[in-house]
Amino acid sequence: MRIPGFKIPTILVLTVLFACLRAAMAEESFEAFFIHFAQDRAFGATRIQAPLTVLLDPSEVPRLQEHWSIHDAVRKMMWPLLVDQLAGRAESLRVEADTVTLSQYDPETDGYAFSYVFKRKGGTWYLVEYRDDRPG
Repeated sequence: MRIPGFKIPTILVLTVLFACLRAAMAEESFEAFFIHFAQDRAFGATRIQAPLTVLLDPSEVPRLQEHWSIHDAVRKMMWPLLVDQLAGRAESLRVEADTVTLSQYDPETDGYAFSYVFKRKGGTWYLVEYRDDRPG
């Protein structure tokens, strides 16, 4: 069957193009995203939800809460994140559907210093909450 105005090579090109788009739109794995996010501050800045919810001082009830701009988040958060430390401790990772919480252990206080909450939105991961878990 011939489609008026289309030649077979055009249809083939469109088919390949749509296949590539579907592959590109597939959900990214958290592991691949996090390694890139943790090591590349510029990439990380593109994956921070603004304003970023920041919880401070766990001794306060309710916890003190701030909202940071992307600029503030990139400036105030410790970079690069300690990928090996975060990945190496099973208790530091909590996965719930499209949400991953990573907690960074601090050997000096024998507790968690920071937690990062990531959510997948439209197949793409974003940092949506940062918690400073160090005692005030």
